[in-house]
Amino acid sequence: MLARSVKRRQAADRVICAQQMRGIGDRHPVYPFLTSTDSPTYKESNVNSASNIVQYGPPLSLNVARRIAAAAEAEAQRNGWPMVIAIMDSAANLVLLHKMDHAQTGSVAIAQAKAESTVRFKRPTKMFEEALAVGGINLRLLATDRACPLEGGLPVMIDGRIVGAIGVSGMQSTQDALVAATGVQTIAND
Repeated sequence: MLARSVKRRQAADRVICAQQMRGIGDRHPVYPFLTSTDSPTYKESNVNSASNIVQYGPPLSLNVARRIAAAAEAEAQRNGWPMVIAIMDSAANLVLLHKMDHAQTGSVAIAQAKAESTVRFKRPTKMFEEALAVGGINLRLLATDRACPLEGGLPVMIDGRIVGAIGVSGMQSTQDALVAATGVQTIAND
């Protein structure tokens, strides 16, 4: 009886994990411009088709990174949040690192980890956070090198391709995500 219950739970975990990794669902409350159809993961359930895989684009420029960081910093300042903002290009190279006054020093590494994780795995870091919260089979994500399971990392997309990512740290993860989304939205409006 117990074995059957465990197997059912494992099967349910696999379905939930697959749904989260495909980005199924409505618009996200923190970054509503990112939906299941333009999420930087597999766009359809048929992952065997190469046309459904989001590709990397050319690395974003320092000017674009500065614009993203300026918008993110403005949002952080509006809320009185001392943040660290890291922006990486499509090869996960650091382009810009901005530590606001009074931001905790531990956030420097965390912001970079969020941006790097987003670029390397082609998805917002919130997807890892949500998958781990479910538990079960998703706990294997803890063994995935360079996967940061903290919300606050978002891809920077231009023409449907990942050109970089922003990682923000300094407050609660939901607040980090709001600041990151404000930065990314600057480019999405172009």
